[in-house]
Amino acid sequence: MRLFVTGGAGHTGCNFLNLFLSDNPNNVAVVLVRRQTNQSSLPKDFAERLVTVEGDLYSNDISVLMKGCDAVMHIAHQTLCLQVADAALRAGIERVFFVTTTGVFSGYNDLSDNYKEIEEGIRRSNLDWTILRPTMIFGSERDVNLHKLLRWLNTYPIFPVFGDGKCLMQPVYVGDLALGLLSALKSADKTSLKEYNLSGRTPLSYNEIIETSLKELGRKVKLIHIPHRLSLCLSTTAEQILRSRSPIKTEQIRRLAEDKAFSWDSAREDFNYNPGTFVEGIVSEISRLRAIGVLN
Repeated sequence: MRLFVTGGAGHTGCNFLNLFLSDNPNNVAVVLVRRQTNQSSLPKDFAERLVTVEGDLYSNDISVLMKGCDAVMHIAHQTLCLQVADAALRAGIERVFFVTTTGVFSGYNDLSDNYKEIEEGIRRSNLDWTILRPTMIFGSERDVNLHKLLRWLNTYPIFPVFGDGKCLMQPVYVGDLALGLLSALKSADKTSLKEYNLSGRTPLSYNEIIETSLKELGRKVKLIHIPHRLSLCLSTTAEQILRSRSPIKTEQIRRLAEDKAFSWDSAREDFNYNPGTFVEGIVSEISRLRAIGVLN
């Protein structure tokens, strides 16, 4: 298969490319990169079967770069899905896999309405599409959530928890997500015109995520729960004073009071998606962060 991939140099993309190129010696990945993209994370063991092409989804017509590919795996930002859909149609490619987000289900996410419109645009297209929605992704220094949490817990004696910490979350380990993307691709017939949530194995409360992380770090940290209403007041004030530099976002506080648990049953049934436990993933991430000196 000759596969066009966006977001290949990102956290999820580089893991997916390693699996895709390892899976079959005839697989070729055509990876879209921007001029400023750091390509150091791209697989180095498959140089002869990894082709980089320069373009920008924000400003360029990339359909010419897609020519000759059998399918598209769009991993770059979900707000660019419709640009990719349009380019694929003009390139004569019908089979496209779109990696979006479970944020589409949020009642608070400022972008959720936009995500819904984008997914509806995908459904209305003339493509043979599949929508794949990961939850919060973790697994290395490149994730933007648990990596920061682990660094804080490893450094400071106290940790502020906004709200009661009882809301449910279902983070997905990046290796499990990448394998899920590959499995969906290999089951192209079964996944045609379908939508899937790619979440972690089981839902956990925010408190459980923190406590599990502390246990695996071997740390004792005092958790200070800040009531939800007070948290909202603090975040609103911080945003008014610091604007975009505020470390506390009101939307984040609101979402911490919202359950984010999603069934992956249909993914298991159609392409044997089988994510590992949160403990397995966080142990792997801590090991990685210690190996590169981010954690002691």
